Amino acid sequence: MKTYVREAIIVSLVIIILVLVLILLESINDISFSFINILETAASLGTLLAAIAAWKSASAAKSSARITSKQLDEMQQARKSQIKPDIYVSSQDYKIIFNPDRGFGDFTYKEVQPFLSITNIGQGHAKTLNFKWIYESIDKDVEFIRSYEFGKEYIKIYEPGKLFIATESGSGPLDDDLNSFTPLILRDQQFNLSIPFSYLEIFSLKHHLFLTHDLKKEILPNISLEVRFRDADANEYKKQFLITPKQPNYTSNIQDNKLVDYTSLISFSINEVR
Repeated sequence: MKTYVREAIIVSLVIIILVLVLILLESINDISFSFINILETAASLGTLLAAIAAWKSASAAKSSARITSKQLDEMQQARKSQIKPDIYVSSQDYKIIFNPDRGFGDFTYKEVQPFLSITNIGQGHAKTLNFKWIYESIDKDVEFIRSYEFGKEYIKIYEPGKLFIATESGSGPLDDDLNSFTPLILRDQQFNLSIPFSYLEIFSLKHHLFLTHDLKKEILPNISLEVRFRDADANEYKKQFLITPKQPNYTSNIQDNKLVDYTSLISFSINEVR
């Protein structure tokens, strides 16, 4: 900016000198050169200088507007950071204990259904939290279980795409089981989100096959959790987590080549995928 102003001043001085030279030459060649001509020339110079001053003022105003806009953006980003919530998901170890009445393991131990801990570790409160469980392999998992006589006995009803399942433990619509909502999680506060019953039931059945048929750990199903939430200014955020079971640690009791009792310690690995 300073360079442009300096150049404009130099140009103006050059013009003034040229005009003065012309005036001098005119006065020599034409004695009739009048004072009015000089005034007109001076007026033209004044107009030129006024235009240069206006350009300089407009350029300064534009630069000031850019600075102000940048400052506003920085203030908005600072405000957003101050009120932004952030969701962290963790789990604990759970047990599957063989239930002789069911004929396979029971994931619900001491009347406590396994859950994930949802913690707001951000700077602001998290509002209108919507939780959506994504169990993409459910059709394949049920088909796998029912490929064994054991599975045909325990999964009574399942129709792919209709989101309904019935087992020895009960029945219900999966779409209700796979969605949840809570209005608010304050900063540094924790909320316990129950893992879907349908997933736990299928997990327990596949876990039983894992033990009785010496299968690989990879048959145990994964599940994903999508979390949508808002900050105090109603800005929306979305995070998705993949919940993957680790290799179970278990003890078992076999009688007459038949598995009659077992206790497995189940841990989950939780990774944010987006």
